[in-house]
Amino acid sequence: PLAYIRAGVETLTQHDPALGADVLSEVDHLTGLSQRLLQLARADRGQLQLDRTPIDLAATCRSAVHRSSVAHGNHLNSHGADPLIVPADRIALEAVLDAVLENVARHGGGEAEIRWDLDGAHEAVVTIEDHGPGMTAGAHHRAFERFFRADPSRTRDTGGAGLGLALARALVEAQRGRMWLEPTPGGGLTASIALPLS
Repeated sequence: PLAYIRAGVETLTQHDPALGADVLSEVDHLTGLSQRLLQLARADRGQLQLDRTPIDLAATCRSAVHRSSVAHGNHLNSHGADPLIVPADRIALEAVLDAVLENVARHGGGEAEIRWDLDGAHEAVVTIEDHGPGMTAGAHHRAFERFFRADPSRTRDTGGAGLGLALARALVEAQRGRMWLEPTPGGGLTASIALPLS
């Protein structure tokens, strides 16, 4: 149905470009929302189809930093072992990093440090530490719940739908990894993603 609506709106755009652009933006939002909900439903049933192959985690992180800087104007410092080869689904990992960096843009002050390295002999870990206001006590434990918003007064423009981190964690766990949030000393929030090396 959304593809049909999109086609109709594209015709509308010829007559009223501003209205058409607004409606197309809403259609794109609904399309993205429905895709995230479908992925979460697949994750619930253990049916996410991921392709874990050796990828360069360093290159994947640098690519995510570049995309975020272009899309959101984030100021990100990044560093880590280079190269760092891990078995992971590159597309899923990009979606995870994009979701976290989108939260940095919305709530983390637009500045963050992203690091990646080995943690012992069994895991590679990516940490993204922002410099925003952080979350209230205990809210970081609930941040992975579907539709959760740390500030319920946020609108969709400033707060999203509350699905990004839920899907991000599902994509990490489908790769036998772990994802968690911790308050950053002095303010802010640190997101950590651990991926197994085997």
